Amino acid sequence: ALRSYAARGSPAEQDATYSLYGITHHSGNMDGGHYIAHCKNYDDKKWYCYNDSRVTPVNGSPPIDSSAYLLFYSRINPGRSRLDSI
Repeated sequence: ALRSYAARGSPAEQDATYSLYGITHHSGNMDGGHYIAHCKNYDDKKWYCYNDSRVTPVNGSPPIDSSAYLLFYSRINPGRSRLDSI
């Protein structure tokens, strides 16, 4: 969990609950390649794949594998029902 990376005694250490809402995948090498994004829609709670000009729904959870280049999380505020940053 991300809690182990928070400063001791900080509010983040106590409330270190996060929700994954986006993944950027890279295929290729350092000289070139292609990026695809998977993002969770805030309104319908479903995942979508963004690949150039195409957007397609994802069945189930998005893939998190060695092509995952960036992971996007939002801290869940325990005092609220909504995510802090979305």
